[in-house]
Amino acid sequence: MRAALAPLLAGLLGLAGTLAVTLSLHRVADAALERVLQERLRGAGETAAGLLSAGRPAAEDLRTVMRASGLEGASVLSPTLTVLADATGPAGGLADLLRVDQARVARALGGAASVDFGYDVGGHPIASGYFPVRVPGGAPVAVLVLEGGQSFGAERARLRRSLWAGIALSALVALALAAAAAQWARSEARRRAGAERAA
Repeated sequence: MRAALAPLLAGLLGLAGTLAVTLSLHRVADAALERVLQERLRGAGETAAGLLSAGRPAAEDLRTVMRASGLEGASVLSPTLTVLADATGPAGGLADLLRVDQARVARALGGAASVDFGYDVGGHPIASGYFPVRVPGGAPVAVLVLEGGQSFGAERARLRRSLWAGIALSALVALALAAAAAQWARSEARRRAGAERAA
């Protein structure tokens, strides 16, 4: 019975150890990736908001920002949530309140930019940024809203695949340890049996 427990224990210890390392590395990588994606969006937003403050926002300018940064959406909203310019749709209407965070718009109009993973689409968190657009040397008069695109989600999907690969590898290591421990236990049992016969 004790000989059977040794390989099981070795496998469980191997699995626990490798899983702990894999999950720890995934948490660190996920946090680092989130910081990088947020900084990427923040850099695009602050640069674009600065350029937009020089004149009236145009859809073509927003499309350029989208292409350059791999974004899903870019629009400029007035304090009343009217769309002043949109890279992918018409201007002049009210913003889609399912996609726009009114509290973050208010903070941006108060001068505070924000970048966050606001909502999910199909299980993929969507990064969004809200940036104040100021008149030269003055207070914010509009808000630039940017939404992370497929390139943002692709990085997270790649990280998730790496996690599952790490878990599979952990299971293989545990099986290999269990097999090696079982082989050792059988060898030990044969050696003992041989020693008893010789005695």
